[in-house]
Amino acid sequence: MDEVSLRPITLAELSGLRHEIAVAERPSGRPPEFLVIRYSGEYRSGSAGRGDALYIVATAAAARKAWWSRSTVLDFQDLEYHWGDEMEWVTSIVWDPVTCFHEPLSVVVGERCRDALRSLLREGYARFCVETLEQAFALCRQQEQVYDQRLMEFRDRTERGAAADRPRG
Repeated sequence: MDEVSLRPITLAELSGLRHEIAVAERPSGRPPEFLVIRYSGEYRSGSAGRGDALYIVATAAAARKAWWSRSTVLDFQDLEYHWGDEMEWVTSIVWDPVTCFHEPLSVVVGERCRDALRSLLREGYARFCVETLEQAFALCRQQEQVYDQRLMEFRDRTERGAAADRPRG
């Protein structure tokens, strides 16, 4: 039998970026209103940035699992980003493949990433990106209302479809 050799690895090996996580405090027993994940460092340009994008997506996914919140805020104010297509993956962090729409998300941009993100995300920039944390919280609250409405419509369609599939008689 072949011997398998295992090498320990960490997410830090993907990227030189760093992150910290914060939640908006609420009364005991209630989930936080906002999960804020702040990234800092220099995102590598072009295909060299693939590991950086994977780091952002992986750490955000882990944070969302560990500290569930209705709204996710990615804070890129301290992130330097010039170009690299994989950065577009950040909006997939809140994409729900069952309902086919995004959960509430906002991205706080800074001077060192604003123009590149605007160029990359195009329509998505106006939908997700803001300049301050206060704007991010306001945008997420607006998105929550839209999300709740769409979720209710989705559930109604699903229930009607299930009822139509039941055998009669």
